[in-house]
Amino acid sequence: MHLLLLLLFLFISWVSGKLIQATIGDNVRFHLIGECKTGKCTLRHQLMDGTNQLVAFLDGVWKPGPGYINRVVYSSDSLILKRADFNDHGYYPFTCNYKQRGELEELHVFLPYKVVAFRGEDATLPCRSVTVGQAVKSVRWRRDGELVLELNPLSKQITYRDGYDESRVSIPSDWNQRGDLSLTVKRAQLRDEGVYYCDVEKTERHRSAVHLHVSTPSPPPPGSTSQPTTTPTTSEKCHAEKC
Repeated sequence: MHLLLLLLFLFISWVSGKLIQATIGDNVRFHLIGECKTGKCTLRHQLMDGTNQLVAFLDGVWKPGPGYINRVVYSSDSLILKRADFNDHGYYPFTCNYKQRGELEELHVFLPYKVVAFRGEDATLPCRSVTVGQAVKSVRWRRDGELVLELNPLSKQITYRDGYDESRVSIPSDWNQRGDLSLTVKRAQLRDEGVYYCDVEKTERHRSAVHLHVSTPSPPPPGSTSQPTTTPTTSEKCHAEKC
């Protein structure tokens, strides 16, 4: 039993790491720490069946693995995985000079739901998840990787990042009863465009993505200005009908 608990602890420690969220077709950046810039190093992709694929290896210079030709490039202090797809979803451990790097990279790839809003309108980005009977630890909305707001269910407090506050974004106050964690962006502007990620940490973790597109209403075509409507007087009506 003690051995089982130890293995479970080690597994939890192993899989906890940096979360990378990307949409289909995005380029994904894996940052290299100092010890992974020289010597013998590898980056692998752990698959669900327990096997792994060699993504890239360092032997003087970083090179792509057999299945990643033309998909992995080295840039400054990072490895870039090009054109992410669903099969890239999973964990990515670095082994640097025969030692496992402490933090795992966890990649989640999404096909985002699209929401279109006119500039100045409120836009609701859907996020639905079962909340009854589950201990919800936190709710986070991110935009292009940057935190927008975070809900702490225990304290019932919402914290906002710079540039956002309750006058700009909100989630339903009765989210727990309805399982509705949708984000409302109030009076959406062009700068609000981007991919928003909903992360719900609970018994069964939930993650989803929404792409918000903000458009400017097109002006009416020339000559289409509507004419004011007038009501004819009695004399004008009689003249037309030859009273």
